[in-house]
Amino acid sequence: MKTRLLPLALVLLAACGGGDGAANPAQAPAAGTAGTAEKAAEKTAGEAAGAADKPAGEAAGEAAGAADEAAGEAAGAADEAAGEAAGAADKAAAEADKAAGAADEAAGEAAGAADEAAGEAAGAADKPASAGAPDVVFENAMGNITFSHHLHVTEKGFNCEKCHPAPFTMKKGADAITMADINAGKSCGTCHDGKTAFAASECGRCHVK
Repeated sequence: MKTRLLPLALVLLAACGGGDGAANPAQAPAAGTAGTAEKAAEKTAGEAAGAADKPAGEAAGEAAGAADEAAGEAAGAADEAAGEAAGAADKAAAEADKAAGAADEAAGEAAGAADEAAGEAAGAADKPASAGAPDVVFENAMGNITFSHHLHVTEKGFNCEKCHPAPFTMKKGADAITMADINAGKSCGTCHDGKTAFAASECGRCHVK
């Protein structure tokens, strides 16, 4: 009987000890191990997170630096290209101005040459008409009078309109020439007044026997 009650007493004793708040010796080591493991896990997780953050920060910094460097190089290349373009534009403008100046000079030379040629042509056109006119001889008892177109037109520079159609028509004998008209400033006296040409009173200069 005593042998059967001993184990039961032990069971009851263990139960009573647990009921009044006594610590279970078997549970204490397990709880301590669990706390240590939890702390170790938290430490490991923190270290891992720090290690993960550090490379990410470094990578971000390197990426930002590379981006800044690339942006600087791009800006420098753009400025250089802009400078070259501006220089080329200035050079082209200078060449255009030079070409315009050359064109103006050539135009001026051409205009001058054209004016000179026109003047020569006009002179050549006038010269044959006047210089080619024959001398006109007027018979007179005091001595014949020879009117020289060459002398009056070519040498003296008078044009045809100076005498034609007034005071002389362009037909020999169509006009009556008298000393009275000449002395009155008509006919030959229009010029031979002693001012424009020698005076009509110098008879020997016209009348030649």
